[in-house]
Amino acid sequence: MIEFKLVDDAPDLERSDEDLLGRLQAGDSAAATLLYDRHHRGLYAYALSLLHDPALSEDVVHETFLRLLTTRPERPVLLGKSFIYAVARNLALDLIRGATRQETHRLPLARAAERRTAPEAGDDEKRNATLLSALARLPQEQQETVTLKVFSGLTFAQIAEVLSIAVGTAASRYRYALEKLAELLTKEGEGR
Repeated sequence: MIEFKLVDDAPDLERSDEDLLGRLQAGDSAAATLLYDRHHRGLYAYALSLLHDPALSEDVVHETFLRLLTTRPERPVLLGKSFIYAVARNLALDLIRGATRQETHRLPLARAAERRTAPEAGDDEKRNATLLSALARLPQEQQETVTLKVFSGLTFAQIAEVLSIAVGTAASRYRYALEKLAELLTKEGEGR
C-alpha cells in the first residue's frame, strides 16, 4: 500500500504573517523565531515613537512576542502584521497610561536629541536629531502613522487596523504629518 504524505514545500521565509501566527498558535516555536526576525526592528521603532525610551521599547517588543507565544485566542488570527502591531501598541499605551506625568515619557527623546546635536556629533547624527525633534513635535496620532508607514512598512489598511481608524483617516494623517514635517524642517534649516 502506498502512503501519501503532504509535503510543505513553501520555504519558511516566504510564509505569510497569518500563516506564521497560525503555526505559532499550533505550538510551532520556529514560527515565533521567524516572526521575531521579520518584525522586531519595526516594532521597536514603533514602540520607541510612542514611549521615547529605548529600554521600555525593547521591553514592549519582547512582551509582544511573549504574549503571542503564550496566548491562545479563541479564534484564529487573521490580521497578521496588523495584529502583531496592535498588541505592541496596546502594551505601549498601557505603559503610557501608567506614567505619572505625560512629560516623563518624552524626556529620553529630548536627551537623545541633545546628545546628537552636541558639537562633537557627526552630520548624520545631527540630521537624525533634527528629524527626531521634528517628529516629536507632531501630534501623537501623526507620529504613530508616520512611524508605522515609514519605519515599520505597514500599508494604510494595516495602519487603520492597528489604530482602529478608517483607511482614509490613516492616509490623511500621514499626508498631514509629511506636510508638517516639511514645514518644521524648512524652519529648522532657515534658523541655521
